[in-house]
Amino acid sequence: MPKKGYKLTDEHKRKIGLSCKNKHRTQESIEKYKKIRIGKSYEEIYGIEKAKKIKEKLKGRKILWKDKISKTLKEKYKKGLIIQPNKNKTKENYEPFKKISKKLKGRKILWKDKISKTLKEKYKSGEIIPPMLYKQHSEEIRKKISIGNKGKFSHRKGLSMKNEYGEEKAKELINKRVKTFKTNNHTSWSKNLTKENTEFLKYQSERMLKNNPSKRLEVRYKISIANKGRKHSEETKKKISENLKKLWKNEEYRKKVITNSLKGLMKRPTSFEQKISALCFKYNLPFIYKGNGDFLINFKNPDFVNFKDKIVIEVFYSWFKIRDYGSIENYKEFCRKKYNSLGWKVIFIDELDLNNNNWEEKCLNKIQENFEKCEIFIK
Repeated sequence: MPKKGYKLTDEHKRKIGLSCKNKHRTQESIEKYKKIRIGKSYEEIYGIEKAKKIKEKLKGRKILWKDKISKTLKEKYKKGLIIQPNKNKTKENYEPFKKISKKLKGRKILWKDKISKTLKEKYKSGEIIPPMLYKQHSEEIRKKISIGNKGKFSHRKGLSMKNEYGEEKAKELINKRVKTFKTNNHTSWSKNLTKENTEFLKYQSERMLKNNPSKRLEVRYKISIANKGRKHSEETKKKISENLKKLWKNEEYRKKVITNSLKGLMKRPTSFEQKISALCFKYNLPFIYKGNGDFLINFKNPDFVNFKDKIVIEVFYSWFKIRDYGSIENYKEFCRKKYNSLGWKVIFIDELDLNNNNWEEKCLNKIQENFEKCEIFIK
Protein backbone atom coordinates (compact mmCIF):
# COMPACT_ATOMS: atom_id res chain seq x y z
CA MET A 1 0.00 0.00 0.00
CA PRO A 2 1.32 3.48 -0.83
CA LYS A 3 2.09 5.87 2.02
CA LYS A 4 -0.21 8.72 3.05
CA GLY A 5 0.21 11.77 0.77
CA TYR A 6 1.85 9.71 -1.97
CA LYS A 7 0.92 10.73 -5.54
CA LEU A 8 1.20 8.63 -8.68
CA THR A 9 3.58 9.83 -11.35
CA ASP A 10 2.50 10.47 -14.95
CA GLU A 11 4.35 7.36 -16.19
CA HIS A 12 2.66 5.19 -13.59
CA LYS A 13 -0.76 6.58 -14.56
CA ARG A 14 -0.02 5.93 -18.24
CA LYS A 15 0.93 2.32 -17.54
CA ILE A 16 -2.28 1.75 -15.54
CA GLY A 17 -4.33 3.28 -18.35
CA LEU A 18 -2.70 1.02 -20.99
CA SER A 19 -3.18 -2.07 -18.85
CA CYS A 20 -6.91 -1.28 -18.31
CA LYS A 21 -7.55 -0.36 -21.95
CA ASN A 22 -10.33 -2.34 -23.66
CA LYS A 23 -11.01 -4.22 -20.42
CA HIS A 24 -14.49 -4.55 -18.95
CA ARG A 25 -15.86 -6.06 -15.82
CA THR A 26 -17.45 -9.48 -16.10
CA GLN A 27 -21.08 -10.10 -15.11
CA GLU A 28 -19.96 -12.14 -12.09
CA SER A 29 -17.88 -9.23 -10.73
CA ILE A 30 -20.74 -6.77 -11.38
CA GLU A 31 -23.19 -8.98 -9.49
CA LYS A 32 -20.76 -9.31 -6.55
CA TYR A 33 -20.42 -5.53 -6.28
CA LYS A 34 -24.24 -5.18 -6.45
CA LYS A 35 -24.71 -7.63 -3.59
CA ILE A 36 -22.18 -5.76 -1.48
CA ARG A 37 -23.31 -2.15 -2.19
CA ILE A 38 -26.92 -1.94 -3.40
CA GLY A 39 -29.46 -1.14 -0.69
CA LYS A 40 -26.80 -0.62 1.97
CA SER A 41 -25.62 2.61 3.56
CA TYR A 42 -22.10 3.51 4.72
CA GLU A 43 -23.10 2.64 8.28
CA GLU A 44 -24.21 -0.89 7.31
CA ILE A 45 -21.02 -1.57 5.34
CA TYR A 46 -18.33 0.18 7.45
CA GLY A 47 -19.99 0.71 10.81
CA ILE A 48 -21.19 3.90 12.56
CA GLU A 49 -17.80 5.33 13.57
CA LYS A 50 -16.09 4.75 10.22
CA ALA A 51 -19.15 6.01 8.29
CA LYS A 52 -19.03 9.37 10.15
CA LYS A 53 -15.36 9.83 9.26
CA ILE A 54 -16.00 9.06 5.57
CA LYS A 55 -18.92 11.54 5.44
CA GLU A 56 -16.84 14.28 7.08
CA LYS A 57 -14.05 13.78 4.54
CA LEU A 58 -16.42 13.86 1.56
CA LYS A 59 -18.36 16.87 2.88
CA GLY A 60 -18.15 19.83 0.45
CA ARG A 61 -15.63 18.18 -1.89
CA LYS A 62 -17.91 18.14 -4.92
CA ILE A 63 -18.74 21.87 -4.63
CA LEU A 64 -15.08 22.88 -4.24
CA TRP A 65 -14.09 20.68 -7.16
CA LYS A 66 -16.72 22.25 -9.44
CA ASP A 67 -15.80 25.80 -8.37
CA LYS A 68 -12.11 25.21 -9.08
CA ILE A 69 -12.83 23.83 -12.56
CA SER A 70 -15.20 26.69 -13.41
CA LYS A 71 -12.69 29.34 -12.28
CA THR A 72 -9.83 27.81 -14.28
CA LEU A 73 -11.98 27.49 -17.41
CA LYS A 74 -13.19 31.10 -17.17
CA GLU A 75 -9.63 32.36 -16.84
CA LYS A 76 -8.51 30.30 -19.83
CA TYR A 77 -11.46 31.52 -21.96
CA LYS A 78 -10.60 35.14 -21.13
CA LYS A 79 -6.91 34.72 -21.94
CA GLY A 80 -7.67 32.82 -25.15
CA LEU A 81 -5.84 29.64 -24.21
CA ILE A 82 -8.98 27.57 -24.78
CA ILE A 83 -11.78 28.19 -27.27
CA GLN A 84 -15.35 27.42 -26.22
CA PRO A 85 -16.55 24.22 -27.94
CA ASN A 86 -19.94 25.57 -29.12
CA LYS A 87 -18.89 29.14 -29.87
CA ASN A 88 -20.42 30.64 -33.07
CA LYS A 89 -22.33 27.39 -33.74
CA THR A 90 -25.97 27.53 -34.81
CA LYS A 91 -28.58 25.34 -36.50
CA GLU A 92 -27.47 26.59 -39.91
CA ASN A 93 -23.72 25.98 -39.38
CA TYR A 94 -23.68 22.83 -37.24
CA GLU A 95 -25.51 19.64 -38.27
CA PRO A 96 -25.94 18.05 -34.79
CA PHE A 97 -27.85 21.14 -33.64
CA LYS A 98 -30.17 20.74 -36.65
CA LYS A 99 -31.02 17.19 -35.64
CA ILE A 100 -31.61 18.18 -32.00
CA SER A 101 -33.86 21.10 -33.03
CA LYS A 102 -35.96 18.81 -35.25
CA LYS A 103 -36.41 16.29 -32.42
CA LEU A 104 -37.31 18.96 -29.83
CA LYS A 105 -39.58 20.96 -32.16
CA GLY A 106 -42.89 21.58 -30.45
CA ARG A 107 -42.02 19.64 -27.28
CA LYS A 108 -41.38 22.69 -25.09
CA ILE A 109 -44.60 24.39 -26.19
CA LEU A 110 -46.70 21.30 -25.49
CA TRP A 111 -45.06 20.86 -22.10
CA LYS A 112 -45.71 24.50 -21.16
CA ASP A 113 -49.32 24.28 -22.37
CA LYS A 114 -49.98 21.21 -20.23
CA ILE A 115 -48.57 22.88 -17.12
CA SER A 116 -50.47 26.12 -17.77
CA LYS A 117 -53.77 24.26 -18.22
CA THR A 118 -53.33 22.31 -14.99
CA LEU A 119 -52.38 25.46 -13.07
CA LYS A 120 -55.35 27.41 -14.44
CA GLU A 121 -57.74 24.65 -13.41
CA LYS A 122 -56.24 24.48 -9.91
CA TYR A 123 -56.35 28.28 -9.49
CA LYS A 124 -60.03 28.32 -10.48
CA SER A 125 -60.97 25.42 -8.21
CA GLY A 126 -58.96 26.86 -5.31
CA GLU A 127 -56.64 23.85 -4.81
CA ILE A 128 -53.57 26.07 -5.27
CA ILE A 129 -53.12 29.72 -4.30
CA PRO A 130 -50.82 31.83 -6.57
CA PRO A 131 -47.38 32.23 -4.93
CA MET A 132 -47.33 36.07 -5.05
CA LEU A 133 -50.96 36.58 -4.00
CA TYR A 134 -51.37 39.26 -1.30
CA LYS A 135 -47.60 39.81 -1.36
CA GLN A 136 -45.58 42.92 -2.16
CA HIS A 137 -41.90 43.82 -2.26
CA SER A 138 -40.60 45.74 0.72
CA GLU A 139 -39.24 49.28 0.32
CA GLU A 140 -35.63 48.06 0.69
CA ILE A 141 -36.03 45.53 -2.13
CA ARG A 142 -37.72 48.13 -4.34
CA LYS A 143 -34.82 50.52 -3.79
CA LYS A 144 -32.31 47.76 -4.65
CA ILE A 145 -34.22 46.92 -7.85
CA SER A 146 -34.38 50.59 -8.86
CA ILE A 147 -30.64 51.05 -8.23
CA GLY A 148 -29.84 47.88 -10.19
CA ASN A 149 -31.98 48.92 -13.18
CA LYS A 150 -30.81 52.55 -13.14
CA GLY A 151 -29.33 53.58 -16.47
CA LYS A 152 -30.37 50.34 -18.20
CA PHE A 153 -32.37 50.65 -21.38
CA SER A 154 -33.60 47.99 -23.74
CA HIS A 155 -31.93 47.86 -27.17
CA ARG A 156 -35.40 48.15 -28.78
CA LYS A 157 -36.56 51.28 -26.93
CA GLY A 158 -38.33 53.63 -29.32
CA LEU A 159 -37.95 51.22 -32.26
CA SER A 160 -40.61 49.30 -34.12
CA MET A 161 -40.18 46.02 -35.99
CA LYS A 162 -39.94 47.91 -39.29
CA ASN A 163 -37.18 50.23 -38.02
CA GLU A 164 -35.18 47.36 -36.54
CA TYR A 165 -35.47 44.65 -39.21
CA GLY A 166 -36.99 46.35 -42.26
CA GLU A 167 -40.44 45.96 -43.80
CA GLU A 168 -39.91 42.57 -45.49
CA LYS A 169 -38.31 40.82 -42.53
CA ALA A 170 -40.79 42.39 -40.08
CA LYS A 171 -43.72 40.94 -42.06
CA GLU A 172 -42.10 37.49 -42.09
CA LEU A 173 -41.54 37.54 -38.31
CA ILE A 174 -45.10 38.68 -37.61
CA ASN A 175 -46.53 35.97 -39.86
CA LYS A 176 -44.42 33.32 -38.11
CA ARG A 177 -45.72 34.39 -34.72
CA VAL A 178 -49.32 34.33 -35.94
CA LYS A 179 -48.87 30.81 -37.35
CA THR A 180 -47.35 29.49 -34.11
CA PHE A 181 -50.18 30.95 -32.04
CA LYS A 182 -52.80 29.44 -34.37
CA THR A 183 -51.22 25.99 -34.63
CA ASN A 184 -50.58 25.61 -30.87
CA ASN A 185 -53.94 27.21 -29.87
CA HIS A 186 -52.38 29.82 -27.59
CA THR A 187 -54.79 31.72 -25.35
CA SER A 188 -54.22 34.38 -22.72
CA TRP A 189 -54.27 33.16 -19.11
CA SER A 190 -56.88 35.79 -18.13
CA LYS A 191 -59.41 34.89 -20.82
CA ASN A 192 -62.98 34.64 -19.45
CA LEU A 193 -61.73 35.69 -16.01
CA THR A 194 -63.13 38.67 -14.08
CA LYS A 195 -62.97 40.19 -10.60
CA GLU A 196 -66.05 38.22 -9.58
CA ASN A 197 -64.63 34.84 -10.68
CA THR A 198 -61.09 35.11 -9.31
CA GLU A 199 -59.72 36.49 -6.07
CA PHE A 200 -56.33 37.28 -7.63
CA LEU A 201 -57.75 39.76 -10.18
CA LYS A 202 -59.93 41.31 -7.48
CA TYR A 203 -56.92 41.87 -5.25
CA GLN A 204 -54.80 43.23 -8.13
CA SER A 205 -57.49 45.72 -9.17
CA GLU A 206 -57.87 47.02 -5.61
CA ARG A 207 -54.09 47.27 -5.20
CA MET A 208 -53.66 49.18 -8.46
CA LEU A 209 -56.41 51.64 -7.52
CA LYS A 210 -54.63 52.40 -4.24
CA ASN A 211 -51.00 52.33 -5.49
CA ASN A 212 -51.43 53.40 -9.10
CA PRO A 213 -48.15 55.05 -10.26
CA SER A 214 -49.97 57.15 -12.90
CA LYS A 215 -51.62 59.09 -10.05
CA ARG A 216 -48.26 60.56 -9.09
CA LEU A 217 -47.40 63.93 -10.62
CA GLU A 218 -43.86 62.92 -11.58
CA VAL A 219 -45.05 59.91 -13.58
CA ARG A 220 -47.83 61.84 -15.31
CA TYR A 221 -45.48 64.64 -16.23
CA LYS A 222 -42.99 62.14 -17.75
CA ILE A 223 -45.78 60.44 -19.74
CA SER A 224 -47.02 63.79 -21.04
CA ILE A 225 -43.50 64.79 -22.18
CA ALA A 226 -42.91 61.38 -23.80
CA ASN A 227 -46.22 61.54 -25.73
CA LYS A 228 -45.87 65.19 -26.67
CA GLY A 229 -45.81 65.70 -30.45
CA ARG A 230 -46.69 62.08 -31.21
CA LYS A 231 -49.53 61.45 -33.62
CA HIS A 232 -51.29 58.32 -34.81
CA SER A 233 -50.74 57.25 -38.38
CA GLU A 234 -53.66 57.14 -40.81
CA GLU A 235 -53.83 53.33 -40.63
CA THR A 236 -54.11 53.35 -36.82
CA LYS A 237 -56.74 56.11 -36.98
CA LYS A 238 -58.83 54.04 -39.36
CA LYS A 239 -58.54 50.97 -37.15
CA ILE A 240 -59.54 52.95 -34.04
CA SER A 241 -62.55 54.49 -35.80
CA GLU A 242 -63.73 51.10 -37.11
CA ASN A 243 -63.43 49.48 -33.68
CA LEU A 244 -65.27 52.35 -31.97
CA LYS A 245 -68.07 52.19 -34.54
CA LYS A 246 -68.48 48.48 -33.88
CA LEU A 247 -68.56 49.08 -30.12
CA TRP A 248 -71.04 51.95 -30.47
CA LYS A 249 -73.54 49.60 -32.12
CA ASN A 250 -73.67 47.59 -28.89
CA GLU A 251 -76.45 48.99 -26.67
CA GLU A 252 -74.79 48.07 -23.35
CA TYR A 253 -71.54 49.83 -24.27
CA ARG A 254 -73.43 52.88 -25.52
CA LYS A 255 -75.43 53.17 -22.29
CA LYS A 256 -72.30 52.85 -20.16
CA VAL A 257 -70.47 55.62 -22.07
CA ILE A 258 -73.40 58.02 -21.86
CA THR A 259 -74.07 57.42 -18.16
CA ASN A 260 -70.39 57.74 -17.20
CA SER A 261 -69.93 60.94 -19.23
CA LEU A 262 -73.01 62.51 -17.61
CA LYS A 263 -71.81 61.49 -14.15
CA GLY A 264 -68.42 63.09 -14.81
CA LEU A 265 -70.03 66.36 -15.90
CA MET A 266 -72.38 66.39 -12.91
CA LYS A 267 -69.62 65.70 -10.35
CA ARG A 268 -69.53 69.21 -8.94
CA PRO A 269 -68.07 70.32 -6.63
CA THR A 270 -64.95 68.15 -6.82
CA SER A 271 -63.16 66.76 -3.77
CA PHE A 272 -60.70 69.70 -3.79
CA GLU A 273 -63.52 72.23 -4.18
CA GLN A 274 -65.37 70.60 -1.28
CA LYS A 275 -62.32 71.11 0.95
CA ILE A 276 -62.09 74.83 0.11
CA SER A 277 -65.83 75.32 0.62
CA ALA A 278 -65.55 73.65 4.07
CA LEU A 279 -62.61 75.95 4.89
CA CYS A 280 -64.67 78.99 3.86
CA PHE A 281 -67.54 77.94 6.17
CA LYS A 282 -65.18 77.19 9.06
CA TYR A 283 -63.32 80.53 8.98
CA ASN A 284 -66.21 82.69 7.60
CA LEU A 285 -64.34 83.57 4.40
CA PRO A 286 -66.37 85.78 1.98
CA PHE A 287 -66.03 83.39 -0.97
CA ILE A 288 -68.97 81.83 -2.84
CA TYR A 289 -68.72 78.66 -4.91
CA LYS A 290 -69.35 79.28 -8.63
CA GLY A 291 -67.61 76.30 -10.21
CA ASN A 292 -70.90 74.92 -11.56
CA GLY A 293 -70.94 77.45 -14.45
CA ASP A 294 -73.31 80.05 -12.99
CA PHE A 295 -70.84 82.96 -13.20
CA LEU A 296 -68.32 83.89 -15.93
CA ILE A 297 -65.53 86.48 -16.04
CA ASN A 298 -64.31 87.18 -19.56
CA PHE A 299 -65.74 83.79 -20.70
CA LYS A 300 -63.91 82.01 -17.83
CA ASN A 301 -65.73 80.18 -15.03
CA PRO A 302 -63.96 80.65 -11.64
CA ASP A 303 -64.26 78.17 -8.76
CA PHE A 304 -64.72 80.64 -5.85
CA VAL A 305 -65.56 84.35 -6.01
CA ASN A 306 -65.36 87.32 -3.60
CA PHE A 307 -67.54 89.98 -5.22
CA LYS A 308 -66.67 92.84 -2.81
CA ASP A 309 -62.88 92.74 -3.21
CA LYS A 310 -62.92 91.21 -6.73
CA ILE A 311 -60.89 88.16 -5.71
CA VAL A 312 -61.05 84.72 -7.35
CA ILE A 313 -59.77 81.30 -6.17
CA GLU A 314 -58.83 78.69 -8.77
CA VAL A 315 -58.53 75.10 -7.46
CA PHE A 316 -56.86 72.66 -9.85
CA TYR A 317 -55.01 69.38 -10.32
CA SER A 318 -51.66 69.90 -12.06
CA TRP A 319 -51.77 66.93 -14.42
CA PHE A 320 -54.89 68.13 -16.26
CA LYS A 321 -53.49 71.65 -16.66
CA ILE A 322 -50.20 70.30 -18.02
CA ARG A 323 -52.17 68.16 -20.46
CA ASP A 324 -54.36 71.03 -21.69
CA TYR A 325 -52.00 74.03 -21.46
CA GLY A 326 -48.53 72.45 -21.72
CA SER A 327 -47.41 73.62 -18.27
CA ILE A 328 -48.78 75.10 -15.03
CA GLU A 329 -47.17 78.48 -15.76
CA ASN A 330 -49.03 78.71 -19.07
CA TYR A 331 -52.30 77.96 -17.29
CA LYS A 332 -51.65 80.66 -14.65
CA GLU A 333 -50.76 83.25 -17.31
CA PHE A 334 -53.95 82.42 -19.21
CA CYS A 335 -56.09 82.91 -16.06
CA ARG A 336 -54.34 86.15 -15.09
CA LYS A 337 -54.93 87.64 -18.53
CA LYS A 338 -58.64 86.76 -18.34
CA TYR A 339 -59.20 88.09 -14.80
CA ASN A 340 -56.71 90.98 -14.54
CA SER A 341 -58.04 92.61 -17.71
CA LEU A 342 -61.36 93.23 -15.87
CA GLY A 343 -59.80 94.15 -12.50
CA TRP A 344 -60.00 90.75 -10.78
CA LYS A 345 -57.18 89.08 -8.80
CA VAL A 346 -56.47 85.32 -8.61
CA ILE A 347 -55.34 82.88 -5.91
CA PHE A 348 -54.10 79.49 -7.19
CA ILE A 349 -54.44 76.38 -4.98
CA ASP A 350 -53.24 72.97 -6.26
CA GLU A 351 -53.06 69.38 -4.98
CA LEU A 352 -49.72 69.96 -3.23
CA ASP A 353 -51.45 72.42 -0.92
CA LEU A 354 -54.55 70.28 -0.34
CA ASN A 355 -52.94 66.82 -0.02
CA ASN A 356 -50.96 67.90 3.02
CA ASN A 357 -51.56 67.32 6.73
CA ASN A 358 -51.46 71.09 7.39
CA TRP A 359 -53.50 72.00 4.30
CA GLU A 360 -55.73 74.50 6.14
CA GLU A 361 -52.78 76.59 7.36
CA LYS A 362 -51.16 76.48 3.91
CA CYS A 363 -54.30 77.67 2.13
CA LEU A 364 -54.97 80.45 4.68
CA ASN A 365 -51.36 81.64 4.51
CA LYS A 366 -51.55 81.70 0.73
CA ILE A 367 -54.62 83.94 0.84
CA GLN A 368 -52.96 86.25 3.39
CA GLU A 369 -49.71 86.49 1.41
CA ASN A 370 -51.41 87.43 -1.83
CA PHE A 371 -53.96 89.91 -0.45
CA GLU A 372 -53.63 92.17 2.59
CA LYS A 373 -57.39 92.80 2.64
CA CYS A 374 -58.02 89.20 3.70
CA GLU A 375 -56.33 89.79 7.07
CA ILE A 376 -59.66 91.15 8.35
CA PHE A 377 -61.60 87.88 8.07
CA ILE A 378 -58.79 85.34 8.67
CA LYS A 379 -58.37 85.00 12.44
